[in-house]
Amino acid sequence: SGKKEKAPKEKKEKPEKVKEPKQGGSKKKILIAAIAIILVVAIALCTIFFIVPLAKYSKANKLFAQGKYDEAIAAYTALGDYKDAPEKIEEVKAQIIEDKYADAAELYDDGKFEEAKAAFEDLDGYKDSADYISNCNYQLGVKAMAEKDYKKALEFFEESTLEEAAEHITECKYQICLADTTNSKEIYAMFKELADANYKDSADQLKEH
Repeated sequence: SGKKEKAPKEKKEKPEKVKEPKQGGSKKKILIAAIAIILVVAIALCTIFFIVPLAKYSKANKLFAQGKYDEAIAAYTALGDYKDAPEKIEEVKAQIIEDKYADAAELYDDGKFEEAKAAFEDLDGYKDSADYISNCNYQLGVKAMAEKDYKKALEFFEESTLEEAAEHITECKYQICLADTTNSKEIYAMFKELADANYKDSADQLKEH
């Protein structure tokens, strides 16, 4: 046959579409990053404002319980107004005084009256410190009197408020007058006081002076 065969038509290839980036995935990553940052900041703030102060507060309480009062006060002071830190400082100070009182009372019970007196004087009238001081003076007066140091004994007895001290005061004055060789006006006045009270033979002794 004389027909000409037609050449096959070339297929035109369609251009591929450029894939657009998925917007959803990018937003998700940003959201995750933001949440992570918020969590880190939250943990940091929680640590700074809650965990660390709580740990320091617990340490201060431990120091207080261990009797490390100066360190405890410093620790509570560093906490500022956290919880009851200011009140705790006052508790520590009160405990310091109470411990000093107990130590002073122990010295008194052990017969260490000079040390006990000094310790109670440092307490500035805490509880019955004044009574203890008076008792210390009396006991020290008795000791000095036994050693025939009547002038020293007199000083102690005059600082005591015990009724028993008054009797010893009179005897100390009498002994001081007997031992005196100066015949001073002070001794004469002391002897006259004793004579007026009809104490022992003060009236006769006064005549000799």
